[in-house]
Amino acid sequence: FELLSDCCYSPIMLTSIRVTEEKTVELMNDGIRETDIDLTVQAIEDGDITITNNGKSITIKGLKANERARVYDGNIEGISYYDVEGDIYSCLRLRVGRNRLTVTATNANVLFKYQSELGLS
Repeated sequence: FELLSDCCYSPIMLTSIRVTEEKTVELMNDGIRETDIDLTVQAIEDGDITITNNGKSITIKGLKANERARVYDGNIEGISYYDVEGDIYSCLRLRVGRNRLTVTATNANVLFKYQSELGLS
């Protein structure tokens, strides 16, 4: 039996929250490297959604009620690139260990999805 890679991956981690005003969520990256977040948001009411992580922020502007947007690996679905302000790459990146993210929204559902890279030692 031989492996082609020197790593394996954790199960896909899903953290879903409902935000009215502001909420802080902790995401744990138990891996050996930084990893990216796949972010999905759905506005319950019209408004902006801001995510802050490690001092970096992104704001998804002008979402309408029931509108859904997905931001992952520099890609944006459901809205225009012009509707997102800030440093997507740095904000949606989890450092190894504990990460505290702050989400600000009028009223929205937010889903964080990520997978940690684990070493085989």
